[in-house]
Amino acid sequence: MCNAAMRVRENTLKANLSRRFVGSNTIEGRCMVVVYCCPAPEVTRIISFKKANDRERKKLEALSL
Repeated sequence: MCNAAMRVRENTLKANLSRRFVGSNTIEGRCMVVVYCCPAPEVTRIISFKKANDRERKKLEALSL
């Protein structure tokens, strides 16, 4: 279902109380983006999970080359 090599970077654009991460990958041929944080050990909180827009998709495709 999902490619195991998800690309992840830390989101430093906004001052948040917890560190946020942005991951992108393909699922069944569709480019998807997930934003999440890890507020405690062994805890992952999904903030957003959506289909990648054109800009995000192009960035993911460029990294895959």
